[in-house]
Amino acid sequence: DFAGFLKERSSLEEKHAQGLKKLCKSTHDSSHRPDSRQGSYVAQLDNVTRVHERMADNGVQFALSLHQMHEDLSDLANNVERGRKHWKQTGLNAEKRAQDAESTMEKAKSKYDSLAEDYDRARTGDKGSGRVFGLKGPKSAAQHEEELLKKVQAADADYSGKVQTALTLRQELLNSSRPQAIRALQELITECDSALTLQLQKF
Repeated sequence: DFAGFLKERSSLEEKHAQGLKKLCKSTHDSSHRPDSRQGSYVAQLDNVTRVHERMADNGVQFALSLHQMHEDLSDLANNVERGRKHWKQTGLNAEKRAQDAESTMEKAKSKYDSLAEDYDRARTGDKGSGRVFGLKGPKSAAQHEEELLKKVQAADADYSGKVQTALTLRQELLNSSRPQAIRALQELITECDSALTLQLQKF
């Protein structure tokens, strides 16, 4: 908002200064025509136009200063916005990694639970005849039970690994990623506030 104000103020100041310069030139040209009154009148009028030309020059410089302040603030706003978007994306990525790890852990738990139930049924003889057909012909109940036990143990190890990964990522999120993003955003806010304060004081 302030950058926009400065841009408009600069434009108005420049138009005013250019208009004043034009007026001074036309007045000077007019007063120095042969048919114009000369003497002390034209000398005093020249003093007036010189003063107003200096005022116009100062106005042009003021307009340039205001425009520079507008550009500085616009650059700052763009940098802060880039930083905000970067840290937002970085934060969302960290949140997603933790959520994905927890989701993968839940899937591994479901697989383990399912295999554990199958193994319990096979161990307690809850599965009919006790002979299961495999690719290499019929399997005995003991073979089937042993195979399920191996699967359960592998699923258990997989689940444990995924629990550890999920815990690590959750801790990293809480202890590192979130605090880092918050600190970075606070720094951006402070930088923006300081620069805005400086430009207001300059104005």
